[in-house]
Amino acid sequence: MICRQDSARTDFDRAYRRAVLGSLLARLRRRPDDLLAYHEVRRGLSAAAETCRGLRVVPVDRIIGSTDRCRDFDRDFRPRHAHCANRWVSVARAHGEGKSLPPVQLYRIGDTYFVRDGHHRVSVARVRGQVLIDAEVIEVLVHAAPPAADPAARPRADAGAVATVAPIHRGGMARVPFRHRAGEALVAFGHWLQGTPPASTGGLGRVAG
Repeated sequence: MICRQDSARTDFDRAYRRAVLGSLLARLRRRPDDLLAYHEVRRGLSAAAETCRGLRVVPVDRIIGSTDRCRDFDRDFRPRHAHCANRWVSVARAHGEGKSLPPVQLYRIGDTYFVRDGHHRVSVARVRGQVLIDAEVIEVLVHAAPPAADPAARPRADAGAVATVAPIHRGGMARVPFRHRAGEALVAFGHWLQGTPPASTGGLGRVAG
């Protein structure tokens, strides 16, 4: 038990140090390091409906955002705050002992996921290299953008705005329309989906979590 406790604390300390260093480097490089904000992303999408998908097995590396704790963890879900230690270590100890943990609760957009409940469980799984995690999933359905007959009729993107992002996953779903004045979280979401980092944060760190 003591060894497992020590291992859990060691894992936290290592992840926390890396998160702090990573955040400093991200600032120097003017790149975002927060989790993506679910409500910011959703507001920019043409959402049609929500549907409960029940219990699913989800790839941990597809969990990229949060509903309300975007600043508590970095993009790799490492803890950023020392005051999270007790809770994180408790979850990590249970994980190491093979105890059954309740499924996390996620929103799904395309094939990406945002945490509604279970941030520490996702963080422990990610830090320890777990590939899959049990999750209760609510899928957010979005409309596909109709093709524009006249290229000139397509909305133009100005500074801080995105007209469309394609695809919604790194595979091949239809293009998804964004509102004309997209938020910074939407821009970051688009870059993540396309696998390209934004040139700078543009103030992304100020997006509320």
